[in-house]
Amino acid sequence: MELSRLKSIQERFVKKLVLEDRIGKLELVAGFDQAFRGKQIISAGVLCRWPDFEPVEMVTATMKEKMPYIPGYLSFREGPAILKAYKKLKLEPDLILIDGNGILHPRKLGLASWVGIKLEKPTIGVAKSLLCGKVRGEWIFVNGEKRGYYLKSKRLYISPGNLISLETAVKLIKLSIKNRLPEPLRLADRYAKDKARVS
Repeated sequence: MELSRLKSIQERFVKKLVLEDRIGKLELVAGFDQAFRGKQIISAGVLCRWPDFEPVEMVTATMKEKMPYIPGYLSFREGPAILKAYKKLKLEPDLILIDGNGILHPRKLGLASWVGIKLEKPTIGVAKSLLCGKVRGEWIFVNGEKRGYYLKSKRLYISPGNLISLETAVKLIKLSIKNRLPEPLRLADRYAKDKARVS
C-alpha cells in the first residue's frame, strides 16, 4: 500500500481523537508489546490490577507481518496484532498502555492513538525513542504544540493515545513504574519475548 494512501487514512482517522479524561474507576490496566520471529508478529497483552499490578490475565496473538517498519506508520504494521490479542481478554481493561507513541507523532496518530480509537478505550503511549518533536525541559513539542513528556530518569517518551489528557497520562505512567518500564508494559515485553523464543 502506498504511503500517501496510508497518510490520508491517518488524517481521516485522527478526527476521532479525544484528548480529554474519560477514565472512570481505574481497576484494571493492560499493557501490550510486540516481538518478532521471522515474519511473524507476536503481540502480548498482560492485564494487571491497579495499583498493585498483580497480573490477572495474559494473552498473545500471532499474525504474519504485512509491511516493514516505516517510521510514522507503525499502527498499520502492529495494530492488527494488538487488536487480535485484545479480543482474547476475558476481562475489560479500564486503561491500555502501548509500547509506542500516542499523539507524539507527525499526524497525532501513533500506535497508541490508533488502538485507542479502534477500541474506544483510554490509551497511553510509552516509547523508548523520540519519533518527532523537540524536548524543552520535560515537555515535548511538535510544531509548537505540547504533545508529550520526557521522563529523563527512565529515558521514556510519554504521550496520550486517546480518551485521556497529557497531564493524566504522565501522572499514571509515573505511578506505574517499578523498574524502567511501566509494570504492565514490562510484563508484556517479557511475555512477548518468551513467546517469540518458543513459538
